[in-house]
Amino acid sequence: AYVQKLQKLQRFDGSFSWWKGMDSSMYATMSVAETLARLSTMTTVDRQVGVMVDKAVSYLASGIHKQCERMRKREKRGDTNVRPSEMALNYLYLCTLNQDSRTFKISGQKDFDYLIDKLTHINGQLSIYGKARSAIILQRSGHKAQAATLVKSLHEYLVGKPDMGQYFDTHKAQYSWRDYRIPTQVATIEALSLITPADTATIAEMRQWLLQEKRTTAWTTPINSVNAVYALLMGNSQALTT
Repeated sequence: AYVQKLQKLQRFDGSFSWWKGMDSSMYATMSVAETLARLSTMTTVDRQVGVMVDKAVSYLASGIHKQCERMRKREKRGDTNVRPSEMALNYLYLCTLNQDSRTFKISGQKDFDYLIDKLTHINGQLSIYGKARSAIILQRSGHKAQAATLVKSLHEYLVGKPDMGQYFDTHKAQYSWRDYRIPTQVATIEALSLITPADTATIAEMRQWLLQEKRTTAWTTPINSVNAVYALLMGNSQALTT
């Protein structure tokens, strides 16, 4: 039923808007596409879900292409501090989640390769959230040594308490003025599960913190709630039966 509702909300160019009748939003489109792409990695979904994701990726690729063109122009002018935006980082994440997308391969490969190259040359300029997302992207795109280095760096910021599990207690974990630590925790759990799956103790304790956060202060937004559930169930669907 919700897939059908989303189909009606998706615009002809593949985008979504905040509310029906409003202009297209890359942020809203990214949020919907990312959630659907994650869902498709966890369970069998209706074919129309894949169609919606492909259309959304095509729309996002167009916006990212404009960003890449501006980045290339800055480089030609001699700017040596050209780096992917947060939206570009999320786009790379979505593309690596959605590697079988025909739309992505046709319309965005050149820009994807350009952004990956930029990401491999960023040193010491990432937040904890940025490091976690970058580790996932680099691991899935074949840069495994750099991904492992980022994961090692993530461990250096983790703190733990017996009743709270492991989490980040630093301003470097902040993602935005509203969301704060939930997206960072989720991204790190995903990075560890992908790159160091044998580190089950750390992953379990980070999931423990997510559950404690729900009990004590809530997950604050619907998007945070969806992301937290993803982090708790990713590779751990048996938890639903226990």
